[in-house]
Amino acid sequence: MNWTIQTGTDSEGNPVTTTLNVQWNWTYEYVSHETRDFVDNNCMPQRRQRNMVKQVAMRVTGTDTTTANASHLLEGQSDQTHSEIIHVALAWRHRAAGESVSGFLTPYQNVTETQMLNWAKAIMAESDKAMALETGFATSLYGEGDN
Repeated sequence: MNWTIQTGTDSEGNPVTTTLNVQWNWTYEYVSHETRDFVDNNCMPQRRQRNMVKQVAMRVTGTDTTTANASHLLEGQSDQTHSEIIHVALAWRHRAAGESVSGFLTPYQNVTETQMLNWAKAIMAESDKAMALETGFATSLYGEGDN
């Protein structure tokens, strides 16, 4: 991704910018999950799904592999790596109501941490969420951009 930052001003006070070519290397780590019981009141007889995975918390670490960008790090940043815990809401209500949701399994008691992490990663890979993640991490490392 290109990330344009202001690096100073010229003699007339106009901004001087630099465009950084940020190449992300992402790693994901399962942290925790939250479950919830769900009762579908819209069908008879009512169906109860217990311990449905509602939300997955994962640690996302992004490393900018373009070493030339290191000189533009914000003060306080020691390297080109930023990490955050991100909470990803799953489409648990849709699945509990019997809708077909790709990748979701029942019974939920048999779901592994790897499966939950893969669900969260798939949701985060959607273009709008992936772009927001890249933008947020670039802002954390290099400051506000003009992108």
